[in-house]
Amino acid sequence: MHSWLSFAPKFDFLQLNLVIKPKNLPLIVCLLLSCAVTAGPREDYYLETGLASENIKRKASLLLQWSQQLQGRGIKMPTELYATISRAEYAQSSDELDQYATELAILQDTPEKLGTSVLSPIDINRVGEKVKIVQTYVVGTTLAVGSGILIAKHWQHDIHLQAENEGLANYISAETSNPEVMLKISQTVHKGIHGSPFGLVSLPLVEVVAGELHAGDRVMIHYGAGQKGFKLPEFPVAQMILPLYFRMEPSGHFYMIPTSSFNVVAGPPARLAVIAPSIVKTNQLFSLSVRVEDKFGNIAWGPAPSLDINLDGVFQRRIETPGTNVNLVEGLGFRQQGLHNITVRSGGGGLVGHSNPVLVRDDGDLKISWANLHAHSNRSDGLQSVEEIETEAWGLFDVALVTDHDNYMFFGNSDAAREFSQPLARGGHHLVVPHSPPIVIALPEIPSDHRSLINPSLVEIRSGSSSYEWFGQHFAGMGYRVGFAGSQTSHLSGKNSDASQTAILVSGDENWKQAVSARRTYVTSGPKSILLTKLNGGDPGSRVEQSSRRHIYGEVFATAGIDAIELIRNGTAIDHYKFKDSEGALQVKVTLGSDSRPVAAGWDMPRNGREWLGYLRVIGARISSISASGIEKNNRSDIVINPTEPSRIDFITWTHGTESSFVVSLVEIADQEVMFEVSLKEGFEDVDLLPELRKPAVTKGFKQLLSLNDIGGDSITRTIDVDGYSDFVRFEMTNTGRPRHQSFSFVDTRMTEIGDYYYVRVKQINDHILWSSPIYVGGFDVQ
Repeated sequence: MHSWLSFAPKFDFLQLNLVIKPKNLPLIVCLLLSCAVTAGPREDYYLETGLASENIKRKASLLLQWSQQLQGRGIKMPTELYATISRAEYAQSSDELDQYATELAILQDTPEKLGTSVLSPIDINRVGEKVKIVQTYVVGTTLAVGSGILIAKHWQHDIHLQAENEGLANYISAETSNPEVMLKISQTVHKGIHGSPFGLVSLPLVEVVAGELHAGDRVMIHYGAGQKGFKLPEFPVAQMILPLYFRMEPSGHFYMIPTSSFNVVAGPPARLAVIAPSIVKTNQLFSLSVRVEDKFGNIAWGPAPSLDINLDGVFQRRIETPGTNVNLVEGLGFRQQGLHNITVRSGGGGLVGHSNPVLVRDDGDLKISWANLHAHSNRSDGLQSVEEIETEAWGLFDVALVTDHDNYMFFGNSDAAREFSQPLARGGHHLVVPHSPPIVIALPEIPSDHRSLINPSLVEIRSGSSSYEWFGQHFAGMGYRVGFAGSQTSHLSGKNSDASQTAILVSGDENWKQAVSARRTYVTSGPKSILLTKLNGGDPGSRVEQSSRRHIYGEVFATAGIDAIELIRNGTAIDHYKFKDSEGALQVKVTLGSDSRPVAAGWDMPRNGREWLGYLRVIGARISSISASGIEKNNRSDIVINPTEPSRIDFITWTHGTESSFVVSLVEIADQEVMFEVSLKEGFEDVDLLPELRKPAVTKGFKQLLSLNDIGGDSITRTIDVDGYSDFVRFEMTNTGRPRHQSFSFVDTRMTEIGDYYYVRVKQINDHILWSSPIYVGGFDVQ
């Protein structure tokens, strides 16, 4: 018996640092210890004919060895190959493996059969631009009637490719150089990196409906063939590709076509991001990060302007034409305790940036480290390289981890953080950050099963623009002492800018990993607000002694006016401060919201997100302005006053465990009663996730007529039943001017029990939310 290690020197086990995860141990043991080799992995693969589980695992290990041989010759592997090999651990059939074996044989023997593709000459492409691109596929083998060419996209490229409406963006058309061939573009669903990671996405398929394409024929694919062009990603990509696949027959295997890449660069300077330490002492010198960004929040491409630094409105210094668009300004400090702000202006004042709140206090040794603990690179399913991710994190985060999926990386650095990726029924997804003991973070999109985790440290309750507060409650309610985490990464809605992050409360000389191990964190859905919370003297994430009197207190220093502070006990809000001021208000706030909780937490995938498309019409008053900081203008959200009907506001937005709101200011109120008509169009939930117990459902249309008097007294909420869920539209009169600093103090003595947990939820008027990590009362941790 020989192991595949006998293939050395092509395989250097010590250099490869094989990452072994417990759930893959049977497969890895087969791969390393018990797999006999005769002529080579390719030959051995075709000798395996059994259908038993061990035969499938044996095939997978041989396919892995074969692929490593080809990679060693510089041959690029199919994108989903390693994920498919990983699934062999629980696969019921070797069909997928056999299809990839055929593809590897082509790559090894006759790569010309895959054909090649060439992009039209491309100049400098900036993020978010609308362009027209032609990709020419030179056919490598006969494609007869029933075959097709899949026009795919990376899942982080948040666009919808379509061939139905030439008047919409991202319209695709195709033609061929062979006059005997007729093509038709239909749609097909596709799963994976070049589609949807966890769900299904509809992509254009160029079908051969008459004639045959032969080697050397060309198929020209036009991206952005319509009036509105083809939208590039909103973030820089050094090696951007437009993936193509072909299949020989309906429902056949998609073979990846070799494609060339192009560069997508950041846009010109459009804004300043100013990041300061959240907590410092008096006269403590600190460094300030100033990022010159494009309109999407990327580090800008182009000449950097000079910068004026102002502390509390007082000019400090000028940075003349810095050589980079990320600047570290050192030697700043404040002489007095209290809340401070920093403003940076470009030379001439065209760009202005305001820092996060800076709290100066001399009591204690607490500081806040801002972290993104969950990001994916192109080593697994991301679009950017590790270097690009780290570059874009400059100045934004104190801690930025690239946590690639293990099932795309059989060989890699065993000391790196990883996302361990299993189906729901095999434990779901979770992150592991090397430490002693390891830091384990439960993830919500393919929910971690608490039974498969040992001593989880954190639970991710906010992923990108989606909220999963219920997931944190699920773990805390099971008796685990966990903290809360938030990340920039979501597999549901592309790559998110200005998305969630984790605040790590670091005490004294400890490092961030020690603070995370203590669960001392809080989560913000976006901006770097400050949330300080105690319970009977205990910190977030701690367990305090049993007491029937629980005093929860603290302070909030927010980046926008504070709407409410709520006390949550065991998953239920039991007390709150509401800072609503509707006296004399002439502003109407409309809020839309939907839940992400699954039908059965812990046993199914989350509910999908949903779109809201509709209008609000005002009768008897004039709309003077709209404030819609809660509706981010992107591919999924926008709001405008209808140019042909100034009394009507058209909007589109998206929610997933979140709320999205806008505020309408009214003037010229008529004598008669002011009326509001809100109308929502019927739609359908996303299919990014595929729950078993409840499939994605139709979102019903909705129309409601309300008067100003109806809303004046208190908020009015109208619920919309969506297959068992109660989505809602809430109307209320409001004044948007609210303090950004609030103290809070709650006392709970009612029906308390050992093991109760508490946390604080803070809502800003711009829809952003902060969550403290839970504090646990009584009981003990399992050792």
